[in-house]
Amino acid sequence: TKIDYAVYFESNDIFVIDRLNRCHAFSTSPASERLDRCIFYLDEIHTRGTDFKFPNGFRAAVTLGNSLTKDRLVQACMRMRKLGKCHWLSFWSSNEVHHQIKMLKRNPLSTDEKVTLVDILRWVYDNSQQATWDGLHHWATQSLSFQRKVTNFQNIYRNTDQQTYTNKMMEQLAKDCLENEILDLKSMYGQSKTWQTILEIYSARYKYFQIYSSTEIHKAVIKRL
Repeated sequence: TKIDYAVYFESNDIFVIDRLNRCHAFSTSPASERLDRCIFYLDEIHTRGTDFKFPNGFRAAVTLGNSLTKDRLVQACMRMRKLGKCHWLSFWSSNEVHHQIKMLKRNPLSTDEKVTLVDILRWVYDNSQQATWDGLHHWATQSLSFQRKVTNFQNIYRNTDQQTYTNKMMEQLAKDCLENEILDLKSMYGQSKTWQTILEIYSARYKYFQIYSSTEIHKAVIKRL
């Protein structure tokens, strides 16, 4: 099929460039009614919330970047709404990613250099596991922040029988929920360092903030850490 247009995003707007290097908005271009004559470029950000009605027979080239996780891969692949029936995929990667995939093959000593879909999915699953482990401390920190806010809201609720809240009460609530935006170097690096697990760090901060009114959330976090 002859390709007459390339479709791409710029500042979240869809544009088309034709063979004469003329750029137009996609919505007002003839390309919007001739998708079979277009080639589309979607970066990672625009694989979310994008829904082109690709004609039957379309094939997508999915690029595999470092540390690609299953959620991002599925999000990209599912732009092909008729995947497995009338839409098809092929995968492309750098030499570095190709080497990572081969190292995870069940038999890395095999002379078979072919990389299968199962090999790619195994690599993506491994990346997803690593991303989960790497993000545990962020998740635990966000949980502490949320529990602090829940505790402060509950304190106001318990300490007043009124249906309305004074400005002083709301100012105190905002102050209690405020997150530190500036951390001085002494508090970050001035103390002696010791090895601690994420669970130990979380538990110590939980006691420091005196969070005692969100026990269900606390138990759920402890269970996952």
